[in-house]
Amino acid sequence: MNSRNTVRTLLQEPQNKAGTPLQVLILEDVEDDAMLVALELRRGGYDVAYERVDTAAGLNEALDRQSWDIIIADYSVPSFSGIDALELVKRRDLDIPFILVSGTIGEDVAVEAMRSGAHDYLMKDNLTRLVPAVERELQDAEVRRNRKRAQRSLEESESRFRDLYDNAPDMHVSVDAKTAKILQCNQTLVNALGYSRAEIVGRPIFDMYHPDSLEGAKKAFELFATTGEVHNTELQLKRKDGTKIDVSLNISSVRDEQGNVLHSRSVWRDITERKRAQEEIENLAKFPSENTNMVLRIAGDGKLLYANATCGELLEQWGCQPGECVPERWGQAVGTSLEKDVNRLEECAVADRIYCFEIVPIRDAGYANLYGQDITDRKVAEDAEKDLVQIREQQRERLQESESRLRQIVEKNVDGIIIIDAEGKVCFVNPAAELLLGREADELEGKPLGFPIGAGAPTEIDIAGPDGTKVVTEIQVTQMEWWGQAAQLISLHDITDRMQAEEAEKKLMELKDELIASVSHELRTPLFSIKGFLELLRDGKVEDAETQHEFLTRAGQDADRLTKLVNDLLDVSRLEAVQMELELEDVELGSLISETLESLRQQAQQKSIPLTYSESKAPLGIKADRHRLQQVLTNLVTNAIKFSEAGCPVLITSELVDDLVTVKVIDQGTGVPAEDIPHLFDMFYQANGSHKRAGGGAGLGLHIAKRIVESHGGQIGVESELGMGSTFFFVLPVSADKKPKIDEPEVLIKNER
Repeated sequence: MNSRNTVRTLLQEPQNKAGTPLQVLILEDVEDDAMLVALELRRGGYDVAYERVDTAAGLNEALDRQSWDIIIADYSVPSFSGIDALELVKRRDLDIPFILVSGTIGEDVAVEAMRSGAHDYLMKDNLTRLVPAVERELQDAEVRRNRKRAQRSLEESESRFRDLYDNAPDMHVSVDAKTAKILQCNQTLVNALGYSRAEIVGRPIFDMYHPDSLEGAKKAFELFATTGEVHNTELQLKRKDGTKIDVSLNISSVRDEQGNVLHSRSVWRDITERKRAQEEIENLAKFPSENTNMVLRIAGDGKLLYANATCGELLEQWGCQPGECVPERWGQAVGTSLEKDVNRLEECAVADRIYCFEIVPIRDAGYANLYGQDITDRKVAEDAEKDLVQIREQQRERLQESESRLRQIVEKNVDGIIIIDAEGKVCFVNPAAELLLGREADELEGKPLGFPIGAGAPTEIDIAGPDGTKVVTEIQVTQMEWWGQAAQLISLHDITDRMQAEEAEKKLMELKDELIASVSHELRTPLFSIKGFLELLRDGKVEDAETQHEFLTRAGQDADRLTKLVNDLLDVSRLEAVQMELELEDVELGSLISETLESLRQQAQQKSIPLTYSESKAPLGIKADRHRLQQVLTNLVTNAIKFSEAGCPVLITSELVDDLVTVKVIDQGTGVPAEDIPHLFDMFYQANGSHKRAGGGAGLGLHIAKRIVESHGGQIGVESELGMGSTFFFVLPVSADKKPKIDEPEVLIKNER
């Protein structure tokens, strides 16, 4: 079934509710494995549409055809590996979350893949981590995309503002309020004065004024220092070649949050042409008929006396011609200007342009001249500056929001995360790191880290955990920025369990080798013996009937040994697989002990060992599997006989305390070395590390006894001192719901010195 059909099949399956749409590109050569990934995502609440590819050409074609939310790649594909796919995506400069999935990848390979750019890796036998990993990577990808969009928008806005600022028709300059030195200027000013920007910035603002206007400029600056603004002050600037420029000066202030003036923002409007035109108007009997700017004359009673040809659209908008009254607003503005004998500015929209009219009163003549200049570009620049301030504020809020989301993601990370600054002091500690180090963030932040770190490949160090135990930690150091400053992100990954698992695996392999050697030895020895006896009898080399009977008896004993070994192995297999079913019944433990000792008395008599039972006064009725419990008693008493010297007694005791029955088998034998005691109940283990003890045996009896006792809800243990004998004991509950309260949960061991 191809990947396209698989997509349709998944979409057509009934759903109880709509999930989150998710476009997934899967690099996988096995269709069933790809479907398992898709189904796992669907169980996590996603409406999955996926496509499976297994070649570089297929991956390229899928990336060209559409966009994908996430890429999930098998690390090992016959013709095209997950690492190859990662490199291909990186070469295409695509920011798509990339997760590796494998059934065989090792820890070192996974770390190298993450370092190469993979966002996460999972094992195929543990896909439960898939949905959280996808959610995390989709969130991280969205944060990255938002940051890029915000940065791109900010750069574009700043570029537009810079273009508008530099190309504004008026000259703009920012001046330090304390030193009166120029901080910055636009290109219009540079072009107008003939200086380079470097020659202007840093000079006192008064150097720009013509000597004829220097006093006026200083008064304007003093007025600004007092009021914080200056409006429509006419002065003259000096070009580099010494010529003059007539300007109208407007000054506003830029303040900090406390209202203190940081610097002034001066706007010089070149009014040289206007001044020239005004002079011509004053000197000539009528206005020039040709002028690119609007020129009007309005009497104090509101009648329009003159308008040049440029005013056509304005007069049409006003609905008047020379000799008629202008709109009331303009008549009032001219009347106020004449009354107060002051220049004033009025703005007016004409068609799709904005004009600023300067009203110049000629009081003696009883009229005012109006000079209109197109300020559309300047207004756009001012609006753009306001928009830029708003955009920057929005970007700041979005950045804070992104930082907050990033902090939440880091705080929820299961690995410890510590961020240190350039001086090596701790800036941030997530909860996982607090738990790992056993210290609160307040105790760590602002202080040196306390242990050495190195850049590059991950390193392993031992850290004292909260309870003083050693925690093996893998450290990975990454360079980063934290709130705009250089910093290092230190990832702390607790690998104690992994190290212990590796050690356990090593011991398991050793145990496997011991198992093979032990079983081989225990099987071969009786088989060789049986074969030898039978060959002698078959070849007729033993004619004496008594000897023949002895050989057959010994062959039977060896066959019994084989049978016991096979039965023990079967018991172990059933117990390890939790397949042995107990046949519980009411058992009188005292009678069972006596019965077991009676069956072993002949074996004990061969070594002149007396078997003694000190029975509890209280009845010992329990629920148990009679046959299995007798098997435990037989193993313990047989061992006591086997490792006791001739004539040394073996004592068995029983007692009932708090609904718990304790049975002890006490011998005066050789005892057990201290180093062997913790392993006595391990499978195939024999004291002194030997598989050929004098007593024989496969080392299964004590292990089987332990598992049977545990199956009854009990526990088993030993106390021993080398050369002083041993006491093996087990504790059973009278009823199934009563558990023994003993310090160690499995096997009790004690070595008395």
